[in-house]
Amino acid sequence: MEKAGKRIFAGNQPTYLPWIGIFEQMMYADVFVVCDDFQSSFPGWLNRNKIKGPSGTLWLQIPVIRPHKLPINRVEIAPGPWPRKHLRSIEMCYGRAPYFNLYIDRLRAIYGAEWRYMSDFTIALIMYFRECLGIDGELVFSSELDLSGTKSALVINLCKRTGCNAAYLAAGTRAYIDEEMFRRAELEIEYQDIQHPTYPQQYGDFISHMSALDILMNCGPDSAEIIRRSGRHSHITQVD
Repeated sequence: MEKAGKRIFAGNQPTYLPWIGIFEQMMYADVFVVCDDFQSSFPGWLNRNKIKGPSGTLWLQIPVIRPHKLPINRVEIAPGPWPRKHLRSIEMCYGRAPYFNLYIDRLRAIYGAEWRYMSDFTIALIMYFRECLGIDGELVFSSELDLSGTKSALVINLCKRTGCNAAYLAAGTRAYIDEEMFRRAELEIEYQDIQHPTYPQQYGDFISHMSALDILMNCGPDSAEIIRRSGRHSHITQVD
């Protein structure tokens, strides 16, 4: 599928400290939907992610008040000292990284603010990472849209509500996407297939699929181009 003449949709839930694949979707799509009112699911990526430290992978997890299948944007953060602990972990892991000083002040401000809802906090981080990566494409929140349906029908509805005629979907959606439904709706599909880049990284052998914070701290302004080059659009479903 040639991008010319297409308005491409992509979307994802507001996960904590997302990996680079989310931002590659934002770079490629014309409109990205933050699915902030989808039903929450725990445990998962909504409230945890990983960074790299001297001993390897380090998980950071936001404690939440038992969500009872609430929409993501209604899940409350459990009280406790976790922001200070997470920030301290980031400082310890990346304090000697080449671009630590470029980003740490804003991170300290975000972690130091008062947050009631988990998604407000995770979205604040996502917005900051977008700014760091120079992503300025259209951003929409699903809570602002009148949506219905599940799985393929929901994605089709998202495309139509955002005026898109093509969908750029994460590779994992292949398991449930009904491509014939998209053909009937005259929508094209392109699947994301990230070729995870290897970049300069501290502490021994390279470990992939860290939070995007890892590439920012290690590669700084070069991160955007590294992420952009990692995109592979491996399978295309075209309208007849």
